[in-house]
Amino acid sequence: MNNDLKKLDDIDPVETKEWVESLKAVLDTDDNERAHFLLEQLLSTARQAGLDIPFSANTAYINTIPTELQPISRVITLSNEPYDPTSAGTP
Repeated sequence: MNNDLKKLDDIDPVETKEWVESLKAVLDTDDNERAHFLLEQLLSTARQAGLDIPFSANTAYINTIPTELQPISRVITLSNEPYDPTSAGTP
């Protein structure tokens, strides 16, 4: 569980337990897509109601191409010096 959530006092542990049990029931009877849909609906409703929920750019994307099979990317530089990936980001 997120450390920030652990710091919050649960003002209604019974209600929290009911929400968690409901989510577990969906996960047990439906697929993950249904649980994901429901969570997205809750987040959308909360944002529309004005709740400030930080955006997370994390995705379920997993690179399935092994590094050795990835195409080599060509870098265009403004320097006449050849590109050295070990010095990337240094002047």
